Amino acid sequence: MTIRFDISNPVSKPWGFEFEYFDNGRFSIWVLLLGLAHKSGYLERPSATSMHLHENKDAIAFCVSGEVDINTEEGSTKLTPGQHIFLEAGYYHQISTCFPNSILIEIESPSDRTDIRRLKDMYGREFDGYVWTRNAYLNAASHGFVATDNGLNYRNKPIITSFKGNPVEVVLPYGGLILTRPDVGLRLSQSIDYKGCIVAEKEGHLEGFILHSFD
Repeated sequence: MTIRFDISNPVSKPWGFEFEYFDNGRFSIWVLLLGLAHKSGYLERPSATSMHLHENKDAIAFCVSGEVDINTEEGSTKLTPGQHIFLEAGYYHQISTCFPNSILIEIESPSDRTDIRRLKDMYGREFDGYVWTRNAYLNAASHGFVATDNGLNYRNKPIITSFKGNPVEVVLPYGGLILTRPDVGLRLSQSIDYKGCIVAEKEGHLEGFILHSFD
């Protein structure tokens, strides 16, 4: 199991930034901040990902804070803290927000950030693949993210808590999500069980991550 706390050097995006929290090669967890807030508290600039699809990977987007719209060719779905949506491979989608500092946790299976094909983009990236842009002046810690010994906090509140053992024994917080063993052939849409955590198995041992939401 590989865990990466790369909050000091996130991937810069025109809509905000993102960084990888966990990756075992079969599924990964990414943290996204959309809509960088100006010092006034309002949006610094329009914030939306490209309208894009993933040819091979499924994803689940879980809203931690703020509010986002998941736009598809069929319509739009609003996510508020504690809500999630399944994004199946092969379907175009776009994530946008009118709220400053909206935070999503994105779970992907299989793990491949470069699996992206854009249809349109407000920043002119229609023909670009995934771009690993780093900004020396951008640090997730300055935006409220703090890596702890057992998880990740945002503005002094936990958004991810890691644990070991049987997830049935874990008291699950409000607004959580559980993905049971997405690394053993289950599609993500089939692995949603009940609110609480993401579980990975390695050599017979369970290790998991509880997702928290607030606002």
